[in-house]
This record gives sequence, structure tokens and C-alpha cells, in this order.
Amino acid sequence: MKIVLYCQYVWGMGHLFRSLELARALAGHQVILVAGGQEVAVDLPAHVELLRLPSLLMDERFTTLMPGVPGQSLDAIQKQRMYTLAALFERTRPEVFIIELYPFGRTAFGFELEPLLGAIRRGAYGRVRTVCSLRDVLVEKRDPPPTRSGCWKPSTGGSTCC
Repeated sequence: MKIVLYCQYVWGMGHLFRSLELARALAGHQVILVAGGQEVAVDLPAHVELLRLPSLLMDERFTTLMPGVPGQSLDAIQKQRMYTLAALFERTRPEVFIIELYPFGRTAFGFELEPLLGAIRRGAYGRVRTVCSLRDVLVEKRDPPPTRSGCWKPSTGGSTCC
């Protein structure tokens, strides 16, 4: 089965590593991992292809999209990402599209996901099943939990609380 796994990590890399684990678990299928955050070197299994979208990040309050490379036009990056996603689906015609969090989170990325989902609903890329992957805990960014306040510190064995 051909699967596109969309991952947009905007602050840190937890979502990327979670998506990589999902991709690894899909061994036996052809997986295209679409990543839209800062470029990070990752070890990919043989069945996973990585497609990097131009990087977009969010500010610390999770209210404003910003180019991953300063000086680039946000509008131009958004258009390029929309085109790249549409071209990917036209070329690969996946059977499954896994979206991380959207529409329950990452709503700032509706500019690229809504047109794509509309085309999928219209059958533009054949029959594509769309699945939303949610992590077990959803947090409201306007009222962050204590772990967002700087309590957690990285260590060589993982994270520790101060």
C-alpha cells in the first residue's frame, strides 16, 4: 500500500520523531514522509522516502507562521508547499493519507491542507483514505502546561525535571 504521512513540526522535533516511529511501524508498505519543519538528519528505513517541504515554524505563542529561513517570503513558501503537495499526490496517487493532528491542531496549515483535502474528496487523486493521527494528550497552547515553562531539561538519558 502507498501511504503519505504528513508531519509538520513547528517547535522542537517531537512530532517528527513520533511520525518516524509511525513510518517504521508501517514496514511492508511504501511510505512517503512529508516533513515541513527545520531540516534534521534522520535515519530512514528502506520503505520510507522523505519529502521535505520548505520549512515553516511558529512563534513561541503558536500564533504566527514564520519562514524557517529568515528573509524568505511567507506567501511564496506557502504557495510552493501547496504546489509540492498537489504534485506529490498527482504523481504518487497514494491509497492512504495520514495527517498529524489536523483539523484538531496545526490549524495554521489549513492553507495547504484544505485545498489538498478538497481535491481528495473530489477524487482528483483516485480513492485516497484520509486518517488523522492524534497523540494521546492534546494541550491548549494559550494555557501551556508546566513542562512548556522551561521545567524540563534535556539530558543524555532523555529529559529530566528540575
